[in-house]
Amino acid sequence: MITSSVWCVPRICSHQWQENEINLQRVVQPALVLPETMLVLPALERFKREGAHMAILVDEFGGVEGITTLIDILEAIVGDIPTLDEMQEPPVIVREDGSMLIEGLISLDDLRVALGVEELPDEEDYQTLGGFIIHMLGRLPHAGEYFTWSGLRFEIVDMDGNRIDKVLVQRKESPETDGPE
Repeated sequence: MITSSVWCVPRICSHQWQENEINLQRVVQPALVLPETMLVLPALERFKREGAHMAILVDEFGGVEGITTLIDILEAIVGDIPTLDEMQEPPVIVREDGSMLIEGLISLDDLRVALGVEELPDEEDYQTLGGFIIHMLGRLPHAGEYFTWSGLRFEIVDMDGNRIDKVLVQRKESPETDGPE
């Protein structure tokens, strides 16, 4: 059985600057210990009830299997949570050559504005640029794949697992047949 405590560095640092001596008894908190087989939603409830941000995962023999954080739990439910730096990146970056680097999660409203189009095909079937690309290809793409639609070339630049992360969009000089190339 684990009887040690997990401490929080920011709590210790804030006490260090307020006092000359650090009283660890005042800044430690009991460790949240969860079985490695616990389902995500009950684990989230335990995090909430205990006010913890980290938990130690143990196996059936009481051995430590690892740790998990509240962010790990939330990302298991809703997908990747962007960092502050990622949230500050604009969803569309217009490059010097006029091409655009666009986030895969951009909304259809913002995408239509960026592309200068009034509508996309079968818009009711998806909500983002990534969904549009999957709809057009009929499958999950790989980085480096591209297709054309309405005089625009869409190239998948980066994938984050199964999610389309970044797409390079360029206007084509000569109209080509729409679809995968």
